[in-house]
Amino acid sequence: MPILYIASCVIMLLLLAVGYVRLPPQIPLFYSLPNGTDQVVDTWLIILVPIVSLLCIILNTLITTRLIERSDFIDNIVRIVNITGIIMTTYIFIKIIHLVTW
Repeated sequence: MPILYIASCVIMLLLLAVGYVRLPPQIPLFYSLPNGTDQVVDTWLIILVPIVSLLCIILNTLITTRLIERSDFIDNIVRIVNITGIIMTTYIFIKIIHLVTW
């Protein structure tokens, strides 16, 4: 799983490096908020996407190792949730960059 997260970060960094010059000063990031200026943030805040992903992975791992009795079933569920989170945050990042640059 760490390899998947590292690969995800590399993909996001490469995409950001290639598309950064084409990004507008503000980008839509908070899609759960009502339409308008509430969704729009400064471009540098796109870095929140991989940071939130990392925090979720750390939180899931800490909860599993500290609070829940070890079992293969729970380990597998946490692994699947973490992998899904990594894939979804990478997809969201790519979608946002693609939306505002192309």
